[in-house]
Amino acid sequence: MAHLRLSKQIALPKCANTAPAVLQLFPWTSQDDIFALWHGRWGSKQAQWQDLVLNQFAGLVAVGRDGRVDIISPDSPSSPPMSFRVPSNAAAGKTRTHVAWCLRTSYPFDPLVVMTYNRCLFIWDTRKRAVVGFLRGHGGPITSIAVHPISPNIFATTSTDFTTRIYNLDILPDAEKRVNPIFRPWKGPSTAGAAQGFDHPESDGSGIGRLAVLLAGGIYGGHLWDVTGAAFHATLPLIATCGADHYVKIWRCILDKSRTQEDKPIFSAKLATSRILGIKWLSEDLLLVQTGRTYTPSMDSGEWPEETPDSEEPTTTYEKTVPGQLVVFQWLSLRRFFPRGRKPEEVEHVRFISTDWQTSNSHSIIAKMSLKSPREDRQRDEWISNIGQQLCPELGFVYPEAVDVRRIQLVEMPVANLDDDDNEEDHQPKRGRFESIPLLSNADASTLRQRCAEACVVTNQGDMLIVDAQSNVWQLKKLLNT
Repeated sequence: MAHLRLSKQIALPKCANTAPAVLQLFPWTSQDDIFALWHGRWGSKQAQWQDLVLNQFAGLVAVGRDGRVDIISPDSPSSPPMSFRVPSNAAAGKTRTHVAWCLRTSYPFDPLVVMTYNRCLFIWDTRKRAVVGFLRGHGGPITSIAVHPISPNIFATTSTDFTTRIYNLDILPDAEKRVNPIFRPWKGPSTAGAAQGFDHPESDGSGIGRLAVLLAGGIYGGHLWDVTGAAFHATLPLIATCGADHYVKIWRCILDKSRTQEDKPIFSAKLATSRILGIKWLSEDLLLVQTGRTYTPSMDSGEWPEETPDSEEPTTTYEKTVPGQLVVFQWLSLRRFFPRGRKPEEVEHVRFISTDWQTSNSHSIIAKMSLKSPREDRQRDEWISNIGQQLCPELGFVYPEAVDVRRIQLVEMPVANLDDDDNEEDHQPKRGRFESIPLLSNADASTLRQRCAEACVVTNQGDMLIVDAQSNVWQLKKLLNT
């Protein structure tokens, strides 16, 4: 039975399409959101929140493509999009243009769009329709943006330079240009920066925003390959990262007025045999990761070589493709670092040992699900998900050729409680299983076939938006009887 119906097609302005598009839905859609942001600091401004934010921005979608952002309204497809392009003097790149919605603490009714272009960040004011901030510092292309769910003035970027950088939009960048010493035989000061790009001789940028925390890569505990995703904990000063090195790491995220650097996480574990594409907190101690496909050398039962009939080696080998997975695991050391009865800000010093930041065993796998291809001849395609969507209401997955669209949810299974003491609740193992629900009818799947989907998001109403390689956004409406 179909759960979604193909509703409309929205054509975007044409562009070069040198890299896949990125979708980001405006995350705040109700009056209750103003009470959650910054722990209710602006809760008395409900009327302004409704008039200036919800009435004007709820339902809008930001589409990042090739150094530009187009903000569209699926409910008004004929309205021209609000568009922004990076300055013409920006360094060119063929990487994804990631986008995210942010708010400043002092200006909560003026939404901002943060977009990446190669190694740089541009902050765009949607009311002024102008760039209000420019940030740099990464040594490689940026791979994702993660925004704090409670404090949207805080966001993190991951990069191929093995690092994760956490920024604060409430602070102005350090515009002072550092002067390095002169080394002979060169006549001018050195233009090199410190390891991980923490103290670069150039300024951090201009406008609003500044680097607050640098999570360094390297052999002392950081990622050893591209960092592909990050996710903030909603209530604790923690951030989880994942990377192409097959590792998941959890770091403390203490924001101060001065810049800090962390090179050792408080949790590090290898949870896959391939790169990890995205990560998401499901609850206080449960995390979800999506892994990529694995190429495993597999022996072929072919003919034996004529010259060595007794050889134990086969004549040929081939690559066997193992599909990616969804993995949910429980972090078992949460209460060791954040005991019950103590506020997170009271835990100033976190003590950990070498096994925490090297290869920790303080985790338990709760559920796994294989993301198999719906087509036998296209086993090497990755499923596209909305794990990186801000305040994601539910998980949606789209196969690149859009022949299959699914909703996947984790169903928690009951566990026998062997101890009546409530304080032992954290020590009880958790169990769960995935449920995969196909959403499209055969007719709609046939219409979307060969459209080459690039990104998807899910709305709070259960609708889904998909962008394809031909610069089209497809709206799939949820049926009322589902």
